[in-house]
Amino acid sequence: MAVIGCRLREEGSTFSIDSSFRRMYQHQYLIETNNVNDLQIDVYLGALTSTPDPLPKIGAKYHVTNDQDNNAFLLGAQLKRYEEEKGSRRHWLADCNWGPPEPGQGTTFAENPLNRPAKYSLEWANYTRVLETDISGKPVLNSADDLFEAIEQDDARPVLVVTKNEWPLEIIIANAIAYKNAVNSDTFHGAGPRQAKMESITSGQLLFENGYDFYNVTYRIQFNDTFWDMKLVDRGRQCYDRPKTDSIDDGMGGMIKLATKAWPRVKSGEHKGEFLELCNLNPDGTQRDDTLPALFKEPAYRIYPEKPFNALGI
Repeated sequence: MAVIGCRLREEGSTFSIDSSFRRMYQHQYLIETNNVNDLQIDVYLGALTSTPDPLPKIGAKYHVTNDQDNNAFLLGAQLKRYEEEKGSRRHWLADCNWGPPEPGQGTTFAENPLNRPAKYSLEWANYTRVLETDISGKPVLNSADDLFEAIEQDDARPVLVVTKNEWPLEIIIANAIAYKNAVNSDTFHGAGPRQAKMESITSGQLLFENGYDFYNVTYRIQFNDTFWDMKLVDRGRQCYDRPKTDSIDDGMGGMIKLATKAWPRVKSGEHKGEFLELCNLNPDGTQRDDTLPALFKEPAYRIYPEKPFNALGI
């Protein structure tokens, strides 16, 4: 199906005015298609973007050739077959009627759904995290002053849900791909850079309203009280025999990596104790005392792409 032409007819134009000075206009458009089996709705949608005279959209202000009236809006359009055109069933007539809106209606009926503001709501996403310290930062240790293993804590993050009308679908798909697992590179709704993460961008089915095609798109963004970076506990199966920042030549050659062992580990040049599967490390690469809490490796690793969230218009 294709509408191959739409033009304003000189015939069929009317104007009326009543005692309340309400002005009414009517014009006819001739639409030509290339298929006698076209459905009326397809003919109507195709005529909205056809040449040389596109069919005006519902709610559009009256403006035909050099005549215009900012207080009259397209209230409706009626399509019917026009077989008089050389006996062809490929032609349609569209009667378009402009006039003032109904009392109390204002002009909201003429609204372009793509211009509607985004809607916002707040939800929560539950998750679990490994518990290593209490709320004061004190390590969670057993009676032997060792960290409990694999202790998980329930937690939740706020999720901003944004719905917004958008078009076309190609741009929606491009944004979904570009912002997959992305974190914000800018300040976004009060959150600093890398504290908001795109959970998903989803779309409903194609909608049509007031002569416009559009999709209702939903954005879900999770917020974190820290950066969305990967924080790893500084642990390993090997350690340096002395600080890797030590630049003094002590005649022992370069630093040596040792298998981690139970405390005491390195004393008077001797490596003592039993082997450990993992041990905590100091920032200088040496093995950390068991009596001290584990440290996170600094800086944390940035594992998510950073994108400007404000560019999405949400």
